[in-house]
Amino acid sequence: MDRLEIESAIQQIVHRHVTPPELRDLMLSFVAYKMTESTIFAELTIFHYQMFGGTSRDIGQAAAAVELLILALDIFDDLQDQDNERVPWMNVDHAQSMNAAIGFIALSTTAIAETNFDQSIKSQALWLLHQRLNQAVGGQYIDVDNSVTEEEDCLAMIRAKSGALVACACQIGAVLATGKLDETVGAYGELLGVSAQIRNDMEGIRRWDTRNDLIFRKRTLPVLYLLDDERPELQVLRDYYADQEDVEQIYANKHEIMDIVEQGGCLSYAQVHLRFIQQECMTLIEDLPVDLDWKQRLGDFV
Repeated sequence: MDRLEIESAIQQIVHRHVTPPELRDLMLSFVAYKMTESTIFAELTIFHYQMFGGTSRDIGQAAAAVELLILALDIFDDLQDQDNERVPWMNVDHAQSMNAAIGFIALSTTAIAETNFDQSIKSQALWLLHQRLNQAVGGQYIDVDNSVTEEEDCLAMIRAKSGALVACACQIGAVLATGKLDETVGAYGELLGVSAQIRNDMEGIRRWDTRNDLIFRKRTLPVLYLLDDERPELQVLRDYYADQEDVEQIYANKHEIMDIVEQGGCLSYAQVHLRFIQQECMTLIEDLPVDLDWKQRLGDFV
């Protein structure tokens, strides 16, 4: 199932269930933008369904349901962070964007309920979706609170926020194929999400635009390492995070800070964590009761 088919499935769900024309058009515009980005969650749902022997075409609607959930959470995340003006939901009335996001969450459960899978299997898939959503909301709360100072707490937050959503896609695909909840799939799904988030955080500390993590005082894994670095050149950054300096001082010291980011160890530190997580993920994948070809293809997602 390609990107156009996923988009078509989502559009059909929106057309069937959203009545107010203005809201429907708004939601469809958000879907159209989302489809210009990655559809990795739908791809993982379909991949796991097929890997475990599923053959029904209804998996397309289930994959669309997962993408609807992710779109809703993307909208909420951007509304909370206020750091991404390029997306359409930040350039309309935020209250209406929030309405659309609530609608996408409702549609994600409706889309699964409408499929022709056995009722008991659909119940398991919906339970998974709700459980993983709950976990992600808890992780998002900690992220927005922005008070983590320890590596262990940061990794737990990432596992809850990002890991839960990737695990959700993987496990829903698996449960729709087998009718069974697979804890191993959930475990490596979480690790896939954590590794993706660490890569994003490594990029977030290096980019110097409106979404730079340092400018927004975000406490990511590489940032925590940087804040523990006692070099005098970073005192301005420590003071900024303590709300004792303004952002102009960060811009004034941009080159010194970025030199330390590139050479001072925070990226290497994050990379070491990333490799350990990827190794753990591959170990779990190796134990799956599927053919080697499937394991190799799954490894491409790591």
